[in-house]
Amino acid sequence: MARAAGDGIRCHQPSDIGDQNAAAPPPAADSLARGEKGADTIARLDAEDRIAAAEGSVRIGISAQDAVSESVVNRGLGFIDKIGELAAADGYTVKL
Repeated sequence: MARAAGDGIRCHQPSDIGDQNAAAPPPAADSLARGEKGADTIARLDAEDRIAAAEGSVRIGISAQDAVSESVVNRGLGFIDKIGELAAADGYTVKL
């Protein structure tokens, strides 16, 4: 993460996507919904400045600590599906 940040890549920590004024997060067992919640928040944090101001393609990546845990995989899939949906709704061409 430090290297990415040094290269000018914005990295969000889990604490960045918390919203004190938001409704309660989905239950921990609903990993897809938790991934979608993260995508909603990241879209709010980045869409207004970096995505809208980009002159070319914007690449959004995720990093998960475990590739075999169903909950981690589903959280990632929930994020990917939702961020694509939000970008398409804003008129962007999406490749997932």
